[in-house]
Amino acid sequence: MKELSEYINQPLRFKQVSFFKRYYELKTTEEVIGSMQIRGFFGNSAEVSFANKKWEIYKPSIWKSGWAIREAGYENPFAHFDRKFFRKASVVLLPVGEKAQVVFSPFRAKIEIQTEDGTCLIKMVNKFAWTDSSEVIVTAKSAIVNKYPWLIMLAKLSAIERKRSHVATVPIMFGGF
Repeated sequence: MKELSEYINQPLRFKQVSFFKRYYELKTTEEVIGSMQIRGFFGNSAEVSFANKKWEIYKPSIWKSGWAIREAGYENPFAHFDRKFFRKASVVLLPVGEKAQVVFSPFRAKIEIQTEDGTCLIKMVNKFAWTDSSEVIVTAKSAIVNKYPWLIMLAKLSAIERKRSHVATVPIMFGGF
């Protein structure tokens, strides 16, 4: 199986398979590259798989907005994602002191995964469809993209959470319940 950075400048689809299921696939026109299954009633964890590797992205606490990442079958997380509410970029703390940024556009249409210095590695553009769908473009070759392909799933999971929290606040703002 090819590494993720070998799909440079090639459009990939990240799509929810069914409207009623919380199962997503990242694929080219011919093959499935990776998948994500959101678990739990509130969607507080997700199982991610790429090739033969599996990871778990989960919320360590329901009171915090951060996510932790660990390999499947292990107890301790090796990476953390802290979402910043009023900032455009949020930081992913990776092993060995590496960092990546997840940058959300103001209108929620585009998500970028960048290095610390602002170099765009992956660009994700949301598409309008009945099911949740995005176009993913790997824009640069990087060891971070190859070592941590779950960054795409983490960015999408955080975007789903942002969308869900936005939907919950809209009725209150307009005099609802």
